[in-house]
Amino acid sequence: MFVPHNGHGPGVAGTALLPCNFVLLFSAGLGYVPILVETRLLFVDSDGSTASMLAEALGDRGHVTHATNAATARRWVAQSPNRWTGLISEVALPDGDGLDVLAFARTVGCTAPSLVLTTAHDPATINRAYELGARYLIKPAADSQILSFALGLSRHAHGTSSRTQRWTRRYSLTNTEAAILVAVAGGASRDDVLAQRHIAVGTFKKHVQNLLRKTSDHSLLAAAARFLRDDP
Repeated sequence: MFVPHNGHGPGVAGTALLPCNFVLLFSAGLGYVPILVETRLLFVDSDGSTASMLAEALGDRGHVTHATNAATARRWVAQSPNRWTGLISEVALPDGDGLDVLAFARTVGCTAPSLVLTTAHDPATINRAYELGARYLIKPAADSQILSFALGLSRHAHGTSSRTQRWTRRYSLTNTEAAILVAVAGGASRDDVLAQRHIAVGTFKKHVQNLLRKTSDHSLLAAAARFLRDDP
């Protein structure tokens, strides 16, 4: 049985128990579990024209939230890492780098598929986007290419949300252990996790040791790879 839950997005007055892209799925023995059901796209760009095009094209199939700078995007991602089913960001932002925004998202546990838009052709930018698990388009990119990415997000989001819940239950992971696993599965490095979660190397290693003891994987990367392959 699905029970809709109406919430409020960033920038909208009010308080909600769950973001508005969740419903509560009732499962015997687990109670009500939040599940993603529609596209919630964070678009980071100083120009809102492409975000407006996506919002119109998605219609009632999804919602586009437009952040005009890196600081706003980081704040919204930090507030609800699992809210977003997709991220699209221009690399050159008024107050920073879109790839830094994506790296931050990975360290706080947001594994949403991501698309990077840039005019740059340099190997360092392309390689970093790849390391963060992002797709890459050179501007000017066709609206149809960006829209195709947005339309494919909903199925992935449901799978990631369900997978995280399964692993948390199956292995009795703590919130921190699950966040580290999801961040690494999304392409974050150890240094990214340390910086963004404000933990010491020793604390990080302890969380990883506990996680691996529970999952019986030989390394964190092996656990992350198995996590990404885990389908019901």
